[in-house]
This record gives sequence, C-alpha cells and structure tokens, in this order.
Amino acid sequence: MSRYKSRSGVPGREVDDAALGDEPDGWRSRVEAILRANIHRRVNGRVAAHRTVEHNKTVIFCAFDTWHNKLNHKIKIPQKLTDRRVQVLVRYWYEEGKAASTMNNDLSVLRKFFGWMGKKGVVRSLKEYLPDAPADRIERRNMAATGNRSKSW
Repeated sequence: MSRYKSRSGVPGREVDDAALGDEPDGWRSRVEAILRANIHRRVNGRVAAHRTVEHNKTVIFCAFDTWHNKLNHKIKIPQKLTDRRVQVLVRYWYEEGKAASTMNNDLSVLRKFFGWMGKKGVVRSLKEYLPDAPADRIERRNMAATGNRSKSW
C-alpha cells in the first residue's frame, strides 16, 4: 500500500491506493485524489486562484482523456506514467496543430502534476520532445521574433 502526501504536509490529506480499488475508471479516482491533495497550493506555497485550479484540472483530465481515447494508452495508475507517455502526448499535440505556447503551458501543468506524484524532472521541455520540428513551429512568438513593431504609444 502506498501513500502520497501533499506538499503542504497537512495531516489527513493522504491518498490511499487500496481504497481506490481497480474499477474501470480507477485512474480517474486516483487522479482526483492527487489533485484534491495538492491542487489548491501554488508552487510557492500560497493558495492558488480558482481559475488556476480549474485550468490545471482541465489540462490534466484532457491529457488523460487523450491517452485513453485517442492514443489507446490505458493508464490505470498515474504514478506509473513515464517520460515516454509524455513524449507520445506531445507528438500528438504537435500533429494536431496545437500552438507552441499552449503546448508549453500544458507541459508546465503536467510538470506540476508529476511533481505532486514525487516524479520531479520527468517532464522535459518542448524542444527536447520535438527535436526534429522547425524552430518557428515550437517556439513562442513575440514582438522581436515576428519583426513587428510595437503599436503602443
């Protein structure tokens, strides 16, 4: 039996795998338990905004939905996720035409999620996942990169 404690160290906020069982949607229960224990805290320890909490939940559940329904990767225990699964997900996002800034933001949320599971350093940068992609397709664009001039006063 494994236990996952929240970073805040609040007693009574542990996740017990044995209580979650092996129901078909067991991954959903496990993910929800990890989120309940951690999602309301920012990385710096302060309380996260409601919008941030909802965004993080959406990104994490969309990633799992993609793994299960579009990529046919049946993940029953989130703690067993590896870098390879993240790489497959990023490749899928790229082929679907997702913007570089969106992919970077989603990777940031997945990086936090992996950290909550005690797997820091598993999620890498977008450039590392897509080394063969053209730079203009995976880099965020800003004023200097596009050659546009500022229209501000």
